[in-house]
Amino acid sequence: SFDAAMAAAGEAGSDGLYCLPYINGERAPLWTSRTSGAVVGLRSDHTAINVLRAAAEGIIFNARWIAEPLLAATPPPEAVIASGGALQSAWMRQLVADIFGLPVYEVSTLEASACGAATLADLAVDARSWASVSQPLAPASIAQPDLTRQTDYARRYGVFQRLARSLATGY
Repeated sequence: SFDAAMAAAGEAGSDGLYCLPYINGERAPLWTSRTSGAVVGLRSDHTAINVLRAAAEGIIFNARWIAEPLLAATPPPEAVIASGGALQSAWMRQLVADIFGLPVYEVSTLEASACGAATLADLAVDARSWASVSQPLAPASIAQPDLTRQTDYARRYGVFQRLARSLATGY
Protein backbone atom coordinates (compact mmCIF):
# COMPACT_ATOMS: atom_id res chain seq x y z
CA SER A 1 0.00 0.00 0.00
CA PHE A 2 0.99 3.66 -0.36
CA ASP A 3 1.15 4.15 3.42
CA ALA A 4 3.47 1.13 3.84
CA ALA A 5 5.72 2.22 0.97
CA MET A 6 6.05 5.75 2.34
CA ALA A 7 6.78 4.47 5.84
CA ALA A 8 9.53 2.31 4.32
CA ALA A 9 11.13 5.44 2.83
CA GLY A 10 12.52 6.31 6.24
CA GLU A 11 12.05 9.21 8.57
CA ALA A 12 11.06 12.77 7.82
CA GLY A 13 13.20 14.44 5.21
CA SER A 14 13.83 11.62 2.75
CA ASP A 15 17.44 11.40 3.92
CA GLY A 16 18.42 14.93 2.88
CA LEU A 17 16.42 14.98 -0.34
CA TYR A 18 14.31 18.00 -1.35
CA CYS A 19 11.81 18.19 -4.16
CA LEU A 20 10.71 21.58 -5.44
CA PRO A 21 7.46 20.71 -7.24
CA TYR A 22 7.35 23.64 -9.67
CA ILE A 23 7.38 21.73 -12.94
CA ASN A 24 5.00 24.14 -14.69
CA GLY A 25 6.16 27.30 -12.95
CA GLU A 26 4.25 28.42 -9.91
CA ARG A 27 1.59 30.78 -8.85
CA ALA A 28 1.38 31.19 -5.09
CA PRO A 29 3.54 31.88 -3.23
CA LEU A 30 6.30 32.59 -5.76
CA TRP A 31 4.16 34.23 -8.46
CA THR A 32 6.48 33.50 -11.38
CA SER A 33 6.00 31.16 -14.31
CA ARG A 34 9.79 30.97 -14.75
CA THR A 35 10.24 28.80 -11.65
CA SER A 36 11.26 25.26 -12.52
CA GLY A 37 11.06 22.04 -10.59
CA ALA A 38 14.11 20.47 -9.01
CA VAL A 39 15.27 17.54 -6.95
CA VAL A 40 18.07 18.66 -4.66
CA GLY A 41 20.40 16.41 -2.69
CA LEU A 42 19.91 13.30 -4.85
CA ARG A 43 22.49 10.55 -4.26
CA SER A 44 22.95 7.08 -5.69
CA ASP A 45 21.64 5.46 -2.51
CA HIS A 46 18.25 7.20 -2.78
CA THR A 47 15.40 5.08 -4.08
CA ALA A 48 12.30 5.94 -6.09
CA ILE A 49 10.35 5.87 -2.82
CA ASN A 50 12.71 8.51 -1.35
CA VAL A 51 12.02 10.73 -4.36
CA LEU A 52 8.26 10.13 -4.05
CA ARG A 53 8.40 10.99 -0.34
CA ALA A 54 10.41 14.15 -1.06
CA ALA A 55 7.83 15.13 -3.70
CA ALA A 56 4.99 14.69 -1.19
CA GLU A 57 6.92 16.74 1.37
CA GLY A 58 7.59 19.46 -1.21
CA ILE A 59 3.92 19.71 -2.15
CA ILE A 60 2.89 20.02 1.51
CA PHE A 61 5.70 22.52 2.24
CA ASN A 62 4.35 24.66 -0.61
CA ALA A 63 0.79 24.34 0.74
CA ARG A 64 2.03 25.48 4.15
CA TRP A 65 3.80 28.44 2.56
CA ILE A 66 0.55 29.46 0.85
CA ALA A 67 -1.34 29.03 4.15
CA GLU A 68 1.10 31.15 6.21
CA PRO A 69 -1.25 34.19 6.41
CA LEU A 70 -4.03 31.95 7.75
CA LEU A 71 -1.70 30.28 10.23
CA ALA A 72 -0.61 33.72 11.51
CA ALA A 73 -4.20 34.95 11.90
CA THR A 74 -5.79 35.73 15.24
CA PRO A 75 -7.18 33.40 16.32
CA PRO A 76 -5.07 30.82 14.51
CA PRO A 77 -6.68 27.73 12.98
CA GLU A 78 -7.19 24.84 15.33
CA ALA A 79 -7.02 22.04 12.76
CA VAL A 80 -6.78 21.12 9.10
CA ILE A 81 -9.83 19.40 7.64
CA ALA A 82 -8.93 16.70 5.11
CA SER A 83 -11.10 14.99 2.55
CA GLY A 84 -10.60 13.14 -0.69
CA GLY A 85 -7.63 12.82 -2.97
CA ALA A 86 -4.19 12.22 -1.52
CA LEU A 87 -5.45 12.99 1.98
CA GLN A 88 -7.32 9.68 2.01
CA SER A 89 -3.92 8.24 2.93
CA ALA A 90 -3.17 8.10 6.67
CA TRP A 91 0.50 8.77 5.86
CA MET A 92 -0.35 11.98 3.97
CA ARG A 93 -2.62 13.19 6.78
CA GLN A 94 0.21 12.61 9.25
CA LEU A 95 2.63 14.48 6.97
CA VAL A 96 0.25 17.45 6.85
CA ALA A 97 -0.13 17.35 10.66
CA ASP A 98 3.65 17.32 11.14
CA ILE A 99 4.38 20.09 8.62
CA PHE A 100 1.48 22.36 9.61
CA GLY A 101 1.83 21.62 13.34
CA LEU A 102 -1.92 21.13 13.57
CA PRO A 103 -4.20 18.12 14.00
CA VAL A 104 -5.68 16.88 10.73
CA TYR A 105 -9.32 15.83 10.86
CA GLU A 106 -10.35 13.29 8.27
CA VAL A 107 -13.99 13.84 7.35
CA SER A 108 -16.06 10.97 6.09
CA THR A 109 -17.26 12.52 2.83
CA LEU A 110 -15.12 12.42 -0.29
CA GLU A 111 -16.98 15.40 -1.71
CA ALA A 112 -16.33 17.90 1.09
CA SER A 113 -15.63 20.73 -1.37
CA ALA A 114 -18.93 20.18 -3.16
CA CYS A 115 -20.77 19.95 0.18
CA GLY A 116 -19.11 23.19 1.29
CA ALA A 117 -20.12 24.95 -1.92
CA ALA A 118 -23.70 23.75 -1.51
CA THR A 119 -23.71 24.96 2.10
CA LEU A 120 -22.45 28.39 1.03
CA ALA A 121 -25.19 28.54 -1.61
CA ASP A 122 -27.80 27.67 1.04
CA LEU A 123 -26.42 30.42 3.28
CA ALA A 124 -26.46 32.94 0.42
CA VAL A 125 -30.17 32.39 -0.27
CA ASP A 126 -31.08 32.16 3.45
CA ALA A 127 -32.09 28.49 3.11
CA ARG A 128 -29.91 27.73 6.17
CA SER A 129 -28.44 29.77 9.01
CA TRP A 130 -24.84 30.01 10.22
CA ALA A 131 -25.96 28.44 13.49
CA SER A 132 -27.25 25.37 11.63
CA VAL A 133 -24.00 24.83 9.72
CA SER A 134 -21.57 25.68 12.55
CA GLN A 135 -21.77 22.33 14.32
CA PRO A 136 -18.46 20.78 15.40
CA LEU A 137 -17.07 18.13 13.09
CA ALA A 138 -17.13 14.48 14.00
CA PRO A 139 -13.92 13.39 12.29
CA ALA A 140 -13.46 9.80 11.16
CA SER A 141 -9.85 10.03 12.37
CA ILE A 142 -7.43 12.62 13.70
CA ALA A 143 -3.70 12.78 12.88
CA GLN A 144 -1.89 14.61 15.69
CA PRO A 145 1.45 16.36 15.01
CA ASP A 146 4.50 14.47 16.26
CA LEU A 147 6.77 16.95 18.07
CA THR A 148 10.03 15.35 16.90
CA ARG A 149 9.01 15.25 13.23
CA GLN A 150 7.41 18.69 13.52
CA THR A 151 10.73 20.15 14.72
CA ASP A 152 12.64 18.46 11.88
CA TYR A 153 10.09 19.61 9.29
CA ALA A 154 10.23 23.19 10.62
CA ARG A 155 13.98 23.23 9.91
CA ARG A 156 13.54 21.62 6.51
CA TYR A 157 10.71 24.04 5.66
CA GLY A 158 13.15 26.96 5.96
CA VAL A 159 15.62 25.21 3.66
CA PHE A 160 12.78 24.44 1.21
CA GLN A 161 11.79 28.12 1.10
CA ARG A 162 15.38 29.24 0.46
CA LEU A 163 15.78 26.69 -2.36
CA ALA A 164 12.44 27.69 -3.92
CA ARG A 165 13.29 31.41 -3.80
CA SER A 166 16.60 30.59 -5.45
CA LEU A 167 14.81 28.78 -8.28
CA ALA A 168 12.32 31.63 -8.67
CA THR A 169 15.07 34.22 -9.03
CA GLY A 170 17.14 32.16 -11.47
CA TYR A 171 19.79 31.10 -8.88
